[in-house]
Amino acid sequence: IQFSNDDGVTWRTLRANEGNFTFAANPRFLPGGAQCRVLVIATDGFNGAVETSDPFELPRHAPEPFIGGVRDGQRLPYGAAVSLLGFALDAEDGSLHAGDLNWNLAGPTPRTGKGASFSLQGLSPGTYVATLTAADSDKTPGVASITFEILPLVIAESVAPVLDGDVS
Repeated sequence: IQFSNDDGVTWRTLRANEGNFTFAANPRFLPGGAQCRVLVIATDGFNGAVETSDPFELPRHAPEPFIGGVRDGQRLPYGAAVSLLGFALDAEDGSLHAGDLNWNLAGPTPRTGKGASFSLQGLSPGTYVATLTAADSDKTPGVASITFEILPLVIAESVAPVLDGDVS
């Protein structure tokens, strides 16, 4: 079973050597287009048949960005050397380039950035929302967000040092 989003100029194999009589493809993962077709090639080893569908339209998709490095709701110690990691997939364009990834950090220390990595070092304590926006070749944006917290600096309690007045 093959799929084309350009009226059969190029084909993408969806399934090979399928023994079932039914097949379902999630259109979320198929590139959209105005002239999509499905090609079915069937054989029992002796006889074969090829059938191509009539053209149909499948809407183009926005990219799907993903954020890693920190879990949604995670609480991070003050001064932790942590970075957010991002990537985005698009049904039409595949994996987007790092230059197509834009970061926005809202919170006590707001920041913006570009690329696959976004440092969280030097943030003030508080709650933050990190948003990753990715745009595909159609300039259609996809957005992902996470919330995390930077904890205040903790100073451990200890016994006060004994000073005897002797300086050496």
